[in-house]
Amino acid sequence: GDLVIVDERTQNEWRETAVVPGDARISLYNIWAVPNDDFTEQVLAAVGGDRDRPVALICATGGRSSLASRMLRDAGFSHVADISEGMQGSQAGIGWLSRALPIEYCGACDPF
Repeated sequence: GDLVIVDERTQNEWRETAVVPGDARISLYNIWAVPNDDFTEQVLAAVGGDRDRPVALICATGGRSSLASRMLRDAGFSHVADISEGMQGSQAGIGWLSRALPIEYCGACDPF
């Protein structure tokens, strides 16, 4: 209900592997690995300005979501979870896609 899943992969990754239905798509880096300086503010907008609203972060394999989780906690977000398996799997587990969790394909996949 209140949980906001933030997919911080790139637009190309969203198009290649699909996304979580209803997620907020806010890239942590662009396709050239340039950091998104507005990431925290964009997440704050996605949660309606409520730093206490639960947020879960997902990327491809858990690396970026770990970093983004720390960034949000440092910015005062109180309920931050890291989906450490990522979409494609990692040492933490087989991943969202292999678990056959809900996905939707997006040809355009514009960021949030």
